[in-house]
Amino acid sequence: MLKKITAVLIIAALCAFALTACGSENEEIQSPTAAAGGDEDTERETEDDTPKRILPDLADTDWGGYVFTLLTNEWNGGDWGDWMPRDVYAEEQTGNPLNDSVYNRNATLEAKYNFSIAQSYRGDNAVGDTKKAVQAGDASFDAVSPTMNGAIDLAQSGMSVDLHHVPNLDLEKPWWDQGANYGMSIGHRLFLTSGDFVLVNRDACPGILFNKQLLADFQLEDPYALVRNGKWTLPKFYEMIRVGGADLNGDGVMKWEDDRYGLIAQRDSVVAFLHGTGERFTIKDADDMPTFIFGSDRTFAAMEAVFDVMLNDMALNLHRIPDPIYPKSEQMFQENRGLFMWVRLRIVENLRGMETDFGILPMPWLDETQGEFHHTVNRFTGHAMAIPNFHDDDGLARTGFMLEAIAAESRYTVIPAYYDIQLSTQIARDEESSEMLDIIFSTTVWDTGEIYDWGGFSWALLEMIDKENRDLASRLEKAMVQIERTMERTIQKYLEID
Repeated sequence: MLKKITAVLIIAALCAFALTACGSENEEIQSPTAAAGGDEDTERETEDDTPKRILPDLADTDWGGYVFTLLTNEWNGGDWGDWMPRDVYAEEQTGNPLNDSVYNRNATLEAKYNFSIAQSYRGDNAVGDTKKAVQAGDASFDAVSPTMNGAIDLAQSGMSVDLHHVPNLDLEKPWWDQGANYGMSIGHRLFLTSGDFVLVNRDACPGILFNKQLLADFQLEDPYALVRNGKWTLPKFYEMIRVGGADLNGDGVMKWEDDRYGLIAQRDSVVAFLHGTGERFTIKDADDMPTFIFGSDRTFAAMEAVFDVMLNDMALNLHRIPDPIYPKSEQMFQENRGLFMWVRLRIVENLRGMETDFGILPMPWLDETQGEFHHTVNRFTGHAMAIPNFHDDDGLARTGFMLEAIAAESRYTVIPAYYDIQLSTQIARDEESSEMLDIIFSTTVWDTGEIYDWGGFSWALLEMIDKENRDLASRLEKAMVQIERTMERTIQKYLEID
């Protein structure tokens, strides 16, 4: 992985961006091998070209065979089947690198600390089940990892613990995502976060796939070169989309069943494209309090460019076709009926059987002056880690210990398997795609305003795509009162929680 980081730094020099947080947002962006702590926590290269391993500050404790149980949603098929957490439990070794890394991590922790790990499914309502458990004082599981929306619901209902006060949990260590810590906290109170024990959030990062054969047929520019040379922008992307689409059956109507599109995307991608331009919904002050900033001249310019990309007739919004949409988009792309396809990276694994080669690209810039990449972790499919407040003091200390141990061990077993083997070898079909994945994973965005979706404004942008409505000024003006009101309500709830 150190070699991959070197490749990223070379690209960074060419594109003039630094792999740090957006300076104005105080985010610390995490790559799979970037450290987040102080000098003593820095993962340095050793003589054998491997990163120095950081150990958690945990005592050698024998937990007597305790079974640590994480409650998660159980998504059954359809468009949600791909979003089952895959990094909690593995019954046996199967030869699948990711499965075996989870098995080996769990075996290592059991041997060292004498506790095992279990995953609890209770349908698709982990939040509702957690609320019932808190109300009943039922500590039959230890922690919960629902969607980000669900974890926020628990937090605002006062049913989860401020993670800053959990014994044995060191949130400054690199196995906890510093960008998530920043983006999800309010007033220095943190009730949910992410890290190396929430693998699905890497799955939820956005990227753009391109069909290499179609690109060659149309004699279009090499998008990898565009990325490296700082010319991968929304206007350039739009030009290529227009070339790639075609009414194949000549009936004068573009339809997903018959025709080829320059871009296959979902309405959800509007926020990913917006964040890709460097725009945000909120910033936070020194007291960790959010301010809604969406609406500058640059914001409107960015949204116009996003509308051009998503609302032209050679772009397909999958939410305007019948469910389930993921299989249809994958079918179209594999049938060479999409030049580009916006995806959350988990979907790339479903294309392993595709005969035509494809590449993976980061999100485009607004213009060539931007200089930095940004990739939002999707709040619908992304997850968060939370601890319900039904634990006594001993239970809370035990949960903090085990979460810290699992996250720390995941960094050196599960994450390398996912990052180096699952993606860079089995899925990425060329070295360039591997480099692009480095860019994506090292420039993640956790925008507090999008995570909490105050006033439903983030969702309103999705609805504008569905309705092909470009009147952003009117929609923003209509939403402002509700945005401010709901943001203030969240702040007050967080400050009032004991």
